[in-house]
Amino acid sequence: MATMLVCLQTLLAAGFPAEIVYGKITPGVGLSMAFGSIFYMVQAMMMAQKTGRKDICAQPFGINTPGAFAFISSIILPVYFKKLSYDGDVPTNTKEAAEFAWKVGVAANFVQGAVEVAFALIG
Repeated sequence: MATMLVCLQTLLAAGFPAEIVYGKITPGVGLSMAFGSIFYMVQAMMMAQKTGRKDICAQPFGINTPGAFAFISSIILPVYFKKLSYDGDVPTNTKEAAEFAWKVGVAANFVQGAVEVAFALIG
């Protein structure tokens, strides 16, 4: 939870509009954490049933802290700042730049997940 809050505050401090941070990023992280926790719970229940043990619990699911900071600092923020247009010292397209950076982040996250699944299948 602390990782998520720090990441969200970092995006807000960098100029991301609150409607993208709270309207798209936060719900997406919440859904992924809910599904991940449910998946781990089901795995624990299946293992308990298979082994006959009653002392098995699920591993907590959460955000990879180093990965989250690396993702923000090496993908999302550089794309955001590169996409910004300025009128003097004032950025003029923060919403469009943030939307584009969010889409790039979603695509990068999908690619990362596909690579992880591919390597998991290989062993």
